[in-house]
Amino acid sequence: MLDASGLTHVAADARGRRYGTVLEGGEVILGSDAPAYNDSNLYETSNHFIVVREGALIDISGARADLDLTQAGPSVVASNGGSLAMRSNAGIYFDGELRAEAGGAKASGGALEVLLESTGTSTSEATEADSVLRNITLTQMDNGSGYEDGNLTYGQARFSVEGLINSEVDHLSLWARDAILFEGDVDLELDGSLSLSAVTLATPDHTPARISLAASYAHLASPGATPVSAGDGDNTGI
Repeated sequence: MLDASGLTHVAADARGRRYGTVLEGGEVILGSDAPAYNDSNLYETSNHFIVVREGALIDISGARADLDLTQAGPSVVASNGGSLAMRSNAGIYFDGELRAEAGGAKASGGALEVLLESTGTSTSEATEADSVLRNITLTQMDNGSGYEDGNLTYGQARFSVEGLINSEVDHLSLWARDAILFEGDVDLELDGSLSLSAVTLATPDHTPARISLAASYAHLASPGATPVSAGDGDNTGI
């Protein structure tokens, strides 16, 4: 378990009135910090696979506390969920549990950012792993990441709407060097922001499917655009 959930610090004054601080969920980064372009016009990211196995838990939830802010009675103070970023140029396998719920009704759920970059190997030196397309696949139901012990495949990451709903994230950013693929019908609605960046948004083998995406803020871009951190609504969207 990796616990980066929000914390509360509550005390009482001489009259018994509660006061304190309610902290937001923390920031968890797997792979690389926020990337920068290198001389090959690629983002510098981790060249290791990111693998989160079934049974693992990452908690970035917000927190809440009852504080006596007015004479009218206790007030519920809630904080936002934190953020989880996973950035790699090899592949990402996520079969764990993410908890990103808001601390209360007036707070925001957490943010998930996924970045899958390519390598900077020249064509003459490229191996099969270097040449594989970097695609993020989004499904409706959670069918697992495709992880097989000792048999990691380059260039893939899989996430499901079911998993996102269960995690209670409000902000999602997917950035793929090549494609974001929708496998089957996909219906995703977020209370916060949605950012999708790739050369193409498509279905595998151009299979017909119904795709419905909704969010308070939407950002669609090519992979040449700077990756948008999930929950960053200050960027101009399309």
